[in-house]
Amino acid sequence: MDKPGSVYMSETADTFPVPNPHLAAAEDLDWKVSDVMTSRVQAVEGDADPKGVAGLMREENVGLIPVVDGERRVIGCITDRDLVVRAMAPESRGDAGATAIRDLMTTDVACVTMDQPLDDVLDIMGQRQIRRVPVIDGARRLVGIVSLSDIALRAERDERLQDALSRISQAAASSSG
Repeated sequence: MDKPGSVYMSETADTFPVPNPHLAAAEDLDWKVSDVMTSRVQAVEGDADPKGVAGLMREENVGLIPVVDGERRVIGCITDRDLVVRAMAPESRGDAGATAIRDLMTTDVACVTMDQPLDDVLDIMGQRQIRRVPVIDGARRLVGIVSLSDIALRAERDERLQDALSRISQAAASSSG
């Protein structure tokens, strides 16, 4: 049962049925999220110290860490950019050592399940201009993460997937310009 005041993802955050025109080449992929995801994923709770999280990102060589509750349900994500822009920048809300990750994290997190088609992930990445998506189980607990690099490593054998990745990368580059 949810505790009052707890933050959880909305049910609509999991899937995006609206087709993305940039990803037409990804249609009909028969791969599932489980085929490309990384199961070994670090996570932190909302009360984690930002400096410790930055150190964990450096040690693990990752740019995103999911934020979970006590039952390992995803309640947000923290990126290296969130740490710099929200915690370290002079106009930020406070000192990085004095702020909890829950105050810096992004709470509008799109997640997928292991059995979802890979083209769902590509749609989400394209629509949201993101490169990593947490993978959850039926109880909304974190079980992995899928990244563009995970997909790219397996794309060498699938021309449609290569094309979809290229379109996402081009769209991301033009929006960050």
